[in-house]
Amino acid sequence: MSSLNGIGSAQPYTGIQDALSSANAGRTADARAGSLLSTAPATTSVSAAAKMLASVLPASDVRMDRVAALQTSILAGTYSVPASGVAAKMLSALLD
Repeated sequence: MSSLNGIGSAQPYTGIQDALSSANAGRTADARAGSLLSTAPATTSVSAAAKMLASVLPASDVRMDRVAALQTSILAGTYSVPASGVAAKMLSALLD
């Protein structure tokens, strides 16, 4: 039998073992690097320009008093929506 391109050769193919060994070594290095990175505390900071921009932009249009009232009624189990109101909104959305 010929040994063209390693076919029919007497030597076993060891390429897979070599590839697995390299992959395992890479995973070990990644794990070591990850453990080094995870020990540092996560911090964020806001630049002075961002703070200035936030102070200039208009306030949010969220009505926090209304949100709080809705949250309270939902948690108490007293919030209800009429089925006719839901149906009307659904039809309106479909027709628009």
